[in-house]
Parts: sequence; C-alpha cells; structure tokens
Amino acid sequence: MRRILPTFPVLILLILLSGCATTKPPSRNPRVEIQLVEANQMLDSLNEETQGYYADVAAVRHDTAVLTTHPGWPEMQSLLEEMAESEGNADAARIGRETKRWSKRWGMPWEEMFAGYMDLVKRCSGLEARRIGLQSRLLAAQARFLGVAAMEYSEGRIEEGESMEAIVAVLTRSAEELNTYSVNELGLYD
Repeated sequence: MRRILPTFPVLILLILLSGCATTKPPSRNPRVEIQLVEANQMLDSLNEETQGYYADVAAVRHDTAVLTTHPGWPEMQSLLEEMAESEGNADAARIGRETKRWSKRWGMPWEEMFAGYMDLVKRCSGLEARRIGLQSRLLAAQARFLGVAAMEYSEGRIEEGESMEAIVAVLTRSAEELNTYSVNELGLYD
C-alpha cells in the first residue's frame, strides 16, 4: 500500500495537467473583440488603398517610360537639369535658345513635352504624399494589432496573440515594400 500512495498524487497531478492542456483558452472578452474588429476594418481599408496606390504607380511608370523613351528626352533632361541650376538672366537666355533648338530638332514644341513632364511630376508628387500617408497608416495598424496581441497574451490566448504578431510582420514587409518607391532627382518614379 505504501507504493501506491506516493504515485497516486502524481497520477492526480498528471490528470489535472493533461486536463489543463486540452481545455480551450478562455473566450475573448468584448474589449478584445472590438479592438480586433476595428483593426481588421483598418486593415481592409488600408489594403484597398494600397492596391489603388500600386495601380496608380504602375500607370505613372508607364507614362514616364513613354516620356523618357522619346528620342529627344536625353536633351530635354539636360535642359531640365540646367534649368534647376540656372542662376540668372544669362542662363535663362541660353536655355531659351536651347529649347527653341530642341523644338526645331524634334519637330514638336518644347513646351508640349515640358507640360507632359510637369504633369508627371505632379502625379508623382501626389503619389509620394499617398505613399507617406500609407506608411503612417501601416504603422497605426501595426500598433493596433500589437495592442490586440498584448490583450490576447494577457488572457492566456497565446496562439491568437502569435497570429496577431504574424499580421504585424506582414504589415512590416508591406511598409518595407512601400519604402522601395520614391521619386528621382527629376521628381519622377523610375
């Protein structure tokens, strides 16, 4: 009888532990549910806006490629760079002569190509503002999901907390991808 007695508490402990391992984690409290719903709504909106941004970047890159493959673009680019660096009337007069020469050489008004370039610069500037805004909102979404993860962990819902952290990791990669886009020295997306 003495041998059975010491193993009995061990068996009870094993049964209790196995029971704890198989029980479901506690259900979410309403506060966590609200935070999760809001985070998911934010993520849906952010995803839609990000997809729109990428579509608009693709369009502006196409239009930029059309502009920069024009045979007169290298000369136009040089003129634009000179205009940015010009410091006086002498430079302005010389650039004016160069633009007239460009128009004659390429059979189109220089102003027309310049207007197309400026339109692209405006579009790229708008896209840059959107990109920066998206990055800011990505950070806010990451914070929201980290908050939900912390609440899940505090309630013993480890798997749910880890799944929230996985979403944060995806959002981090999205932010890194957005960082790969930027305008060049001429104000255009490459």
